Amino acid sequence: ESLGNAPRHGVSPGSGGAAYAKINQDRGVAHWPYNGSHNEALFCVFDGHGRNGEKVSEFCVKAIPAALQEVGAELRADPPAVLHQTVIEVDKKVLKKDGGSFANMCGTTSTIVYVQGSTCWVACSGDSRAVMGYVERGSVKARDLSV
Repeated sequence: ESLGNAPRHGVSPGSGGAAYAKINQDRGVAHWPYNGSHNEALFCVFDGHGRNGEKVSEFCVKAIPAALQEVGAELRADPPAVLHQTVIEVDKKVLKKDGGSFANMCGTTSTIVYVQGSTCWVACSGDSRAVMGYVERGSVKARDLSV
């Protein structure tokens, strides 16, 4: 079940401090319960780049969760390997789509977080990353999960 997916418009800086609206190329989705379990969740963020980057992000926000769901038992058994392989497989689909013209001069970065119980695995591509916040001695700290 998808809990949310709500892209908004983007803003680019213009000359003289002005700003102008542009297409938001970012996409994100949260799935819980996931893989038939209330003990699992999937969170994905895609940051499109280049002309039509939003189309690549939109493709991936649908394709990655669906591809991982198809191999749900394998995902539970070996999350790192399955996340890695799925990102590679979807990347190949993006590059082949529409005879290669779909992702011509555009693309997307990705951050995918799969949670099983109290453990999470993170897969990132491009310059996107995941950070987990936690409290230590009354202060909020950040731990980089994208190593």
